Amino acid sequence: MRDEWQPIITAGPLANLVRFRFARGDSGMYVQIGRQRLSRCSVFTPNATALHGRDSDLTALDEVWAHTAERGADIDAGIRPARWSRPDGQILWVSAGGTPSSGYLHRLMDRGRSGAPGMAYFEWSADPDAPGYDPYSEDLWRAVHPGIGRTVSVDQIRADATAMTRAEFERAMLCVWPRDVATGLLAGWDTLVDPECDPLTATGPGVLAFDVNPERTAAAVAVAVGGQCEVVDHRPGTRWVPERLAELVDRHRVALVVRDARGPAGATTLPDTLALPVVDATGAQVAQACAWLTDAIADPDPGWPVTLRPNPALSIACAGARPGPRGDGQVVWLRRAADADLSPLYAVTLAGWAAATQPVGAIY
Repeated sequence: MRDEWQPIITAGPLANLVRFRFARGDSGMYVQIGRQRLSRCSVFTPNATALHGRDSDLTALDEVWAHTAERGADIDAGIRPARWSRPDGQILWVSAGGTPSSGYLHRLMDRGRSGAPGMAYFEWSADPDAPGYDPYSEDLWRAVHPGIGRTVSVDQIRADATAMTRAEFERAMLCVWPRDVATGLLAGWDTLVDPECDPLTATGPGVLAFDVNPERTAAAVAVAVGGQCEVVDHRPGTRWVPERLAELVDRHRVALVVRDARGPAGATTLPDTLALPVVDATGAQVAQACAWLTDAIADPDPGWPVTLRPNPALSIACAGARPGPRGDGQVVWLRRAADADLSPLYAVTLAGWAAATQPVGAIY
């Protein structure tokens, strides 16, 4: 702001109306008449407490691609409440193309492309699958880059095309990048999402599963009845898990509870009063569960259709999951390498797998 905005504004016709202030915790520019400040524009750090205690008519975030899914959830928590008390408050997200780690951008794009209510989505990008696609075609540049002739020239883009690698040029200039690798084995997981999925009201015995993240700062509980799966709770901490499990067992027809015995959930102490078998899934069984969900996405079983109830925490987990080895040729989602808290994903995976593959009484 000091280096770019101030010189431009102080040299223009708004110089007499705009005042600048640069102080720790209170830097910005103000439209001011006399002693009355009419509006304010300031820079903030994108995090979970970004605009706490403030009101904002318009919040703008640039280079959204630089944030992981988990970081994006923190940013949303910090900026969304700031517009609640402002009539017609808006948030503007702006970004170039992303990378496999751009979980925040992926989630926003998915919402925009699906026509999410209350969201206006504008995308300028090339289609790498189009016949005759050539990232170095100047006609293509003019068709997909709205800044040509305004903020950038064809000569500048041509120079960058020569200096940059193809992948980086496509990402930065054409918004083209391999989004499918962002979810590793879970590419296409959203095809299972069904708003009508409601296992808690379905008939038949259910399976509960819970999971905890490595830092033990959050946990998730999921339920599966038949092929219907849902993350029913996801909260900070772990102390709430036993009581929540007991509550679900009391209210619903639950056959058993599953957890990853070798994962963080294995260290969670459950009360003896649960009156239900707790199945400690082995490492091999956890890998089987991950394979089960992968197969449900890539090669659905018509005799056991799998559906997932929409859940923001599950969406973030699926966007941030990364595949990795466990045992001999087995693949799971690596917790430490993820861009998000995977406890919702592991919970719903274990619940769905147990309901689909383990007859009650045979799993334990």
